[in-house]
Amino acid sequence: MVKGGSGKGKSTAYKVCNNCGGVGHIAGMCKEDKQCHCCGSVQHEISDCPKREETCGYCGKVGHMKSKCRMEAQKSVDKTCNNCGTLGHIAKDCPQPAECHCCGATVHEIAECPHREKNCENCGKVGHLKKKCRQDKENVPPLRGSKGSSKGKGKGNAAGKTCKNCGEVGHLLRDCSEPSQCHCCGSTEHPVADCPSREKTCEYCGKIGHLKKKCYQK
Repeated sequence: MVKGGSGKGKSTAYKVCNNCGGVGHIAGMCKEDKQCHCCGSVQHEISDCPKREETCGYCGKVGHMKSKCRMEAQKSVDKTCNNCGTLGHIAKDCPQPAECHCCGATVHEIAECPHREKNCENCGKVGHLKKKCRQDKENVPPLRGSKGSSKGKGKGNAAGKTCKNCGEVGHLLRDCSEPSQCHCCGSTEHPVADCPSREKTCEYCGKIGHLKKKCYQK
């Protein structure tokens, strides 16, 4: 585990180790057994590897196998896990218990979730809560090289965005002061789950699930 106090720790926070493939440290700090940089074996070094002349199944280069490809290892470093919500890996590689993709509970799957028909307070869509919203950037740690959160950043991000509740520009749905609208027809009398127009087709984009009044593509 890399300590976050020093400058060195920060610089390796999202680095991929060329030895074990883990995130958060470099090969010189790795505690795992030294691996061949071509095939991953701990029985020999790369100079003695019988697969040195073979082609990588991921990037197409000669000199290493897919299991040791830096390009494949790097592809998930800046990805946010859809299971636990942290950066550095994807859901299939997540070490945490599997969460419901609607509410985040670990005691049931999304098919059995009692919140499936509720609206997300962040993006306005049905099928997940704010806790599991992929658009909720406030819950995602800053990428390497970024300055993290700063004063007034939220306002800057919303400056040119359209609210999915009232349709006005300059704020997000979660900051809207207007009564909550149905995301299908715009009514304030019912949520989208109870909307009689849910199966109708939008006259603007042609998709089913909302009317032209609430079309985001306008």
